[in-house]
Amino acid sequence: MSVDVADPFVELSLQYLMVAAFRFTWFTTADLETNTKRYISGRDGGGIGAIAVSPDGNHLAVAERAVQGELPPRVFVHNLPSLATVRILRAGTEQGYSDVSFSPDGMSVATVGDAPDFLLSVW
Repeated sequence: MSVDVADPFVELSLQYLMVAAFRFTWFTTADLETNTKRYISGRDGGGIGAIAVSPDGNHLAVAERAVQGELPPRVFVHNLPSLATVRILRAGTEQGYSDVSFSPDGMSVATVGDAPDFLLSVW
């Protein structure tokens, strides 16, 4: 499942719901069984460009945007539901990501960069 964060709701499973907003620097996960929320901040300071959940529901990819003139943005892959970071993907674009998606088997991540490069990267 992949979604641009301009679409504010992403269903992770029957138990979890994720809410994010376009170019915000944080997103929210809600556990629908326990009625608890967690707020997770972006790390690169430029906002979140895209999010995706692996087909098995065990991982979340957060593709970020860079602050202009700073280091390139990164993609953070987290375990679900703990949100522990398991991988940091680097050097996939110059300014920010416009999309991120897992392969059908969940073993690879693909991203598309924003202007100026619109680079397609597969990890």
